[in-house]
Amino acid sequence: MRAIAYLIDHPFSKFLVGIILLLTSLAEVWEQFGDRLPFDIGVEHGLLVFGSMKALTALKEVMEGADYIRKSKDSMRNRKV
Repeated sequence: MRAIAYLIDHPFSKFLVGIILLLTSLAEVWEQFGDRLPFDIGVEHGLLVFGSMKALTALKEVMEGADYIRKSKDSMRNRKV
């Protein structure tokens, strides 16, 4: 879980995803104006990266929520009445 959190929260990861989305969007706009790029890249590639990062972010948050629930249950069990 820490590795996922490190990847998601790292500023370079966020920067890289932003750059990929920007480049793929620019490639799509460029292609619409008639000039072909020397490589075949499209918005779907940027969306794949963006979707992957969002899925990992959601997974990280679900795992954190489950950890909070587990800690809360442990705390309730150890509590003396």
